[in-house]
Amino acid sequence: DLSTPDHLSVYLLSAVYNASVSMNPSLVKRLLAIFHMCVCCVSTLTEVNIGAMFNLQDSAGGVSRVGVQCKEAILMAFREVNNKTDGMYDDLLPTTELRMAYSPHGYSFSSATVATRTLGSSFGGLGVRANIGPDSNTGIAGSVKIFAEQGALQIAYQGDDDDFSLVETYPNFVRTNPSAGLQAFLLASFIYKTYGWERVAIIHSYNVWGYHVQLRYIAGAQYIGASGYWVHTDYNSRDYEAMMKEVKATGANIYALFIRDAVQTAAILKAGWKLKMFGEGTHIVAAESATSPEVWQNLDDGEMSLEDIAGVMKGFTAVREMVRKSDPEATSFISRWRQQTPTVGSGGVCDSTTDDDGNFLHQYTADNTTICAGLNFTEFATDGSDIDAAAMYAYDATILLAKGVNSLLHGNYSHQSEINFFNMQTALDQVINAGVTGVFQRSPFLLRTSNDRMSNIAYGMFTFDPELFLQSSKGNMSASAKGLIYTGTLDSSSLVYEPCIDNPVVAAMCETQMYPTHISCACSDFIFDTKDNTYPFDRPHVTTVSLEIGMAALLWVASVLCIVAVSISFATMVYYEQTRMIRILQPELVYVILLGGVCASVTAILASLEASGPVCISLNVMCHLSFIFIFSPLLVKTLRIYLVLNSGFQRKKVSLLQTMICVLVIFAITTILLSINIAHVWHEDYDYTMLTDNQFERTRAKTCPYMMHDSAVALLVFETLILFGGVYMCYLTRDLPSGISDAKQVANAIFGIILCCLVGVPLYLLVNMKPFESRFLLGLLVVFGATRTIVVLYFSVFTKLLQGYDLDKTFKLVEVRKPVSFSWRKLYVHPSTVSQNTAEVTSSTNREPTGSMNRTVTAVAEMARIEAEIDTLKQRLELLANRALHQEAISTRLHEMSEVQVTSGMRSLRKSLDRPAGEHDRDMEPLEDIDEDDTMSSPAQL
Repeated sequence: DLSTPDHLSVYLLSAVYNASVSMNPSLVKRLLAIFHMCVCCVSTLTEVNIGAMFNLQDSAGGVSRVGVQCKEAILMAFREVNNKTDGMYDDLLPTTELRMAYSPHGYSFSSATVATRTLGSSFGGLGVRANIGPDSNTGIAGSVKIFAEQGALQIAYQGDDDDFSLVETYPNFVRTNPSAGLQAFLLASFIYKTYGWERVAIIHSYNVWGYHVQLRYIAGAQYIGASGYWVHTDYNSRDYEAMMKEVKATGANIYALFIRDAVQTAAILKAGWKLKMFGEGTHIVAAESATSPEVWQNLDDGEMSLEDIAGVMKGFTAVREMVRKSDPEATSFISRWRQQTPTVGSGGVCDSTTDDDGNFLHQYTADNTTICAGLNFTEFATDGSDIDAAAMYAYDATILLAKGVNSLLHGNYSHQSEINFFNMQTALDQVINAGVTGVFQRSPFLLRTSNDRMSNIAYGMFTFDPELFLQSSKGNMSASAKGLIYTGTLDSSSLVYEPCIDNPVVAAMCETQMYPTHISCACSDFIFDTKDNTYPFDRPHVTTVSLEIGMAALLWVASVLCIVAVSISFATMVYYEQTRMIRILQPELVYVILLGGVCASVTAILASLEASGPVCISLNVMCHLSFIFIFSPLLVKTLRIYLVLNSGFQRKKVSLLQTMICVLVIFAITTILLSINIAHVWHEDYDYTMLTDNQFERTRAKTCPYMMHDSAVALLVFETLILFGGVYMCYLTRDLPSGISDAKQVANAIFGIILCCLVGVPLYLLVNMKPFESRFLLGLLVVFGATRTIVVLYFSVFTKLLQGYDLDKTFKLVEVRKPVSFSWRKLYVHPSTVSQNTAEVTSSTNREPTGSMNRTVTAVAEMARIEAEIDTLKQRLELLANRALHQEAISTRLHEMSEVQVTSGMRSLRKSLDRPAGEHDRDMEPLEDIDEDDTMSSPAQL
């Protein structure tokens, strides 16, 4: 029959083969041209031959319940696709009919091969373009390569061997059911997300199946973010006890068991029991293959009691495949399933319906006896609980195949009408099938990288209940003994576990599955082999370590010493506030420095505490504020003196208000940068850092969140500029007398801070310090630097004051006979402590005086500086005069000017000495009583 493109293509290809055998090249070319015109350019096919493989007879010779349901599901899908008036898939393959040829594949590799060859010669030798089934790993192995040779796509609905996932090895294979490797993938993800288990001893079969499953387990752990390590233990038929000794040596508490054979699984568990590996604090996770009741029956060999078996299995978690029969697509399928016409026959006569190739669908012959293999669909439960999941996967496989053919013939690939596995695989990449078992869609990022279905699959989670096992076994092992109990579901797409407790929908899902009798759908929590039923650890218990008591005590002592230094300094400042030695220190700036010492003391206390969100943020803030409060006044104070002493003969005033504004500006910049940095970590809390992590010891410590953002770097740069700015100002004012300058003390204090940095930074970078040790080092260096700064700057002054010394009018240290009176009111507000004096000086450009000048510098300081500057001007102008043409005139003018300035200046300064300290401001103004005819008011004019 050459009326269809299918038959014509086979005829033409046979003719091409015969022409090539007869060595007729010209005929071959003409036949290939006709083939291309008649086949490759045809837009649609009216009929597509599809094969189906299922077993109506089970391995014991009886009717296969699963096989018969799979057959009926495939036939149901064929009818719904081909019927364009039933409201189901009416738009699918509008001009094309699917024709089916059936062949039982048996239960061996060879029988599956024979069945495949039979389908290849079906339909009068035309064969099939694609095949649905078979329903076992052995059947797939015996058929998939032969279908590839025939160019046919194979869509399986059972068989979980991960070897079939490889696209390179099986390019013509697809399956709608999940693989065993997906169970391992989900197990690894589940136990890490739920319990944090990373270190797991994997015991797997020494074959391709076991190798691929353990690889998928590791992939699942890495996908979810597990960063631990795994112990890979291969198993084969050698001494199980020797192998389990190697597993025990790893120190693992969690075991992943991926063994397909129940006898070998029992042998491994028994070997571990003899070595006392399975007990309190251990746990076993396993795929569905290890949940068979045959495992327990093989353990019951007389050597282990039922209590021993229950003790080994306590702490056991497994997954089993399930179908969401409450989903809308599934409920619709169940409803249509129950409405089908019975196929069991009537009156003792089997249904004689055949497939499109003439094979009986609802009966088979065994020992010359015809056996009916049909169903009465109305007898099925309304919730579909007695419909096997394999039947629903078979239905989805058929619909998926039909949608692939439709996409190839009527969709985006209609120009490729040749139906082969390559074109079909390409067409399936664009197919989204909302099937009864979930949505089948290939990931756009993983197209053709795996033959597996990875998403929209539900799994039931089960735990072993020792009490249920002992009660149901009734003193002896039996096939009806229950051990596994339902706990919830796990979704392969979201990796979300939903417990069945307090969730009626999830609880009901177990009841709708056709699980074996040893599984109980009574809802339960996970059962662990621990005293309080808390989940065990995958390694030794984690011990949280913190700062030792001795180190914390050292920080507290250092903090107290800093507070003592601040308190002594504050009390001395208040008590001796009217002395020249105190007024020249500028008390307002000293109080800011002492506030920095308080912040340093708080920093040391915070460093002794355990890390937390508030502690970490407070530690960061106090550390920076301590530095700013101490060194910004020193920088501004030194800069003030530098500006005044470099004003030449011009009138220069730097008031206390201007000085404090500079300090506030520095503080504002610091506050802004600190606020930005804190905003990055405001919602972050402390975290744990693992210190040791091995099979014998695990320790961790709390650590602060990462704070080195851009704002923190900018703040450190800003503080470094302040530090080195202070160094530079100390250098510029290095030659001033110590009576009116503390440049040497400031430089000494800055040297101490630099020394702390030189010690702390290398220790932090080069030494592998624990988080609390880093905080200890920070707190210790900060409080040491602050305390040392206060001592270096002021304790020598305070010591002299306590000994009864003070500065006289010429800045010489003299002993004061009459002590200064003390008043408690001075601790609050005293008008005499607020002075608005400003410093001014006329200087030459010969050299730049440097030093730290007090805002209330006394009239004596003005007198001493003027006398020093007069001498300097004399010496410089004399040198200039010796090189000038009018040396004598210049010398005379210099002499006259100096006498006028000295006379008027001394008169004004001596008057100010007899007034109270609060009235000195009026005498701090520039010397206005110099003759107004004197025009030499600047070094340049001189």
